[in-house]
Amino acid sequence: SVDKVTGSALLETHFGGIKAKNIGKDLTIENNNGAIEVDQVDGNAEVKGSFGSIDIKDIGGNLNVGNNNGRIGVKDANKDVRIKNSFGSIEYTSNNIKDADILAKTEFGSVRCDESISITKYGQQSKAEGKTGSGKNKIEITNTNGDININ
Repeated sequence: SVDKVTGSALLETHFGGIKAKNIGKDLTIENNNGAIEVDQVDGNAEVKGSFGSIDIKDIGGNLNVGNNNGRIGVKDANKDVRIKNSFGSIEYTSNNIKDADILAKTEFGSVRCDESISITKYGQQSKAEGKTGSGKNKIEITNTNGDININ
């Protein structure tokens, strides 16, 4: 667990959880077999995990998240976002969807979005795609064997 880092932070572990809070610049986390919790990063955040849930909130810069076999929850990302998951749901809640170019797609799951963008389903694939506002923020969310909720 780290808290109140004025610079950047690089955290890596296996078989245990990681908590990172109040990071002054960029954050990079890699974890296997444990939960990841991130709260308040002023810069960019890159988070990779497997076999554990990932909960992220309040990211000032760009966000890149990857997970396998675990849920992803993101709240309050402010710039570009890329999320990729398999075998777990994705819950994305942030005001940056009001001015975004959004692409969210899943196989063997469903996509739900509170914004007025196109949602299509073909066979086992569901996709939400469209622009809101000027499309300033790029949001790309991909999942396999799990739902995507955007609000």
